[in-house]
Formats: sequence, C-alpha cells, structure tokens
Amino acid sequence: MMYLPTSALISTKFEALMVSNSTLISLFDKEPSAENSLVFMLLANIKLTRRIQWNFFKNINKLKSLFIYQTDIVAIGDDFQNFISPSVTDLYLVETKLTRLANGVFSNLKSLIALHLRNNKIKNMKRSMFAKPAAIQTLNWDSNQIESLPDDMFSDMPSLKEIVLTNNKISMLKEVFQPCSPSPR
Repeated sequence: MMYLPTSALISTKFEALMVSNSTLISLFDKEPSAENSLVFMLLANIKLTRRIQWNFFKNINKLKSLFIYQTDIVAIGDDFQNFISPSVTDLYLVETKLTRLANGVFSNLKSLIALHLRNNKIKNMKRSMFAKPAAIQTLNWDSNQIESLPDDMFSDMPSLKEIVLTNNKISMLKEVFQPCSPSPR
C-alpha cells in the first residue's frame, strides 16, 4: 500500500485507527477533513518512505490518544507542536529511534496526562518542552540515553505521580525532585 486512504478511514464514522506491520510511502494520501471523530490512533511497526508528515494531523482535533511503536521518528520539531491536537491526553512514542525533541515540543498539549518516550535514543530533556503548568501525571522515559535533567524539570507539574527513568545514563540528580516534594507545613 502506498498510503492510507484518508477519506475512507478518517471520517465521522470511525473513532479509532490502528495500523501495524505495513510499508507506506506516506501515512495518508491527503490531509484529513475536519469532519472526523478520530480519538485514538495506533501506528505499530510502520515503515515510511517519507517521514511522518505531522501536518496531516492538523484536522484530527478530537484525538486523545496517539500511540506510535517501532516506527522511525528520529526528531520531533515545531511541525509536531503546530499540528498535533491540544486535546491529546496520552502520547506514546516507543522504539521510534527518537533522538531530538524541539524546544516547546509538548507545550501546546495542555491536557497531556501520560507521556511515554521509551526505548529511544533521547539524550536531553528540558522543562521548556512542556506546558506551564503541565497536567502530566506519568512520565516514562525508560531506556534512553539521558545523562542529566535540569533542576526545574518537574516544576509546575502539580499532578505528577509517576516518573520512570530506568536504563538511562543519569549519574546525578541534584535538585530535580525538589518541586515534587511536599511543601513543609
């Protein structure tokens, strides 16, 4: 298949789209219509000739959950921030070979509750990548190459309940968890 036929798959009829084990030139043949009901998308083990064109996500404005597994996305830039719906609550980018994230890349995702960037090659994370305040409850950055985190990494994340940093290269965490500590009474 060269691409997914947008008009057939992304419409008011379907709320979920799951595609796996496919080779495509491009994810979609054209930009989806704003008249769609898609709230869940799973892309697993997709080989794309072109990189993911985030502009095709512009009109998928009801999207709540985006799961991308074993699909190469080496970098996420401003195009992601500009076109992914702010209504996304769950974002999973797992085994995507992700190495670089743009500054402010998740800042428009004000409803984001769970962010899983597992089994990638990320070295740097910054607080400025996220909304202020952030609604995030779960951050799972397992199995990356993160060496350090800025001291303000978890500030203005009042709902944060779970942080997973296993299998990284972090040797020291100075004051990074200070914002997560309860205030003295």
